[in-house]
Amino acid sequence: MRFTADAVKQRIQHRAEIEGRADDANEETIKNRIATYHKQTEPLITYYKNAGKYQEVDGECGGIEDVRKAMFRVFKGIDRKFMERQVVLDDSLLDKVQMLAQESPRLRMNYDLRNSEDDQSQRMLNVMLPGTHTTIHKHNLSSETVMLMRGRMDTVFYNNKGVEMQRIHMGGDTGVFGVNIPKGQWHTFEVFELSIIFMAQDGAWSPLAKENML
Repeated sequence: MRFTADAVKQRIQHRAEIEGRADDANEETIKNRIATYHKQTEPLITYYKNAGKYQEVDGECGGIEDVRKAMFRVFKGIDRKFMERQVVLDDSLLDKVQMLAQESPRLRMNYDLRNSEDDQSQRMLNVMLPGTHTTIHKHNLSSETVMLMRGRMDTVFYNNKGVEMQRIHMGGDTGVFGVNIPKGQWHTFEVFELSIIFMAQDGAWSPLAKENML
């Protein structure tokens, strides 16, 4: 994925604005993240080019949907085995996404379970580590099903004023392993130990609007 430093900075600052993340609004933090990319990640470009396994997508070719389509065009041209096939959700897969999350500055990582770019649902694994921040938010167009596959966490419901109304303990010895969050319900997650959840919603993913975050 190709981005300019200015584009990266703008996108991180935009995320800070819509998600209320103080770390994303800090100029020094952004500068350090870009420096870390150049030092640790960028050298892999040469490695994969030499191995004949490098394909580039312009991350500034348009909006989210345009970039997504460009990425799928690249994937389709290389390997389609990940599409339209059964994926076993076993310990091996959970260990893989858990490792990715532990390497992420955001302390969480998604693993997409959709079959193709035409699949307009949302089905994913989401790994969350203690300390990750999830803004209180709601989804107006779909309920959200959350199934805990590993770990211990709370799903917390709020009213329109941001007052906590209900806390659902999941995992451990609670006997609770899932929750269906109604459409329009303010909620967030509080993680006590590394947790892996399966999440499902109707409709394609889109960024949360400001009015859908507290």
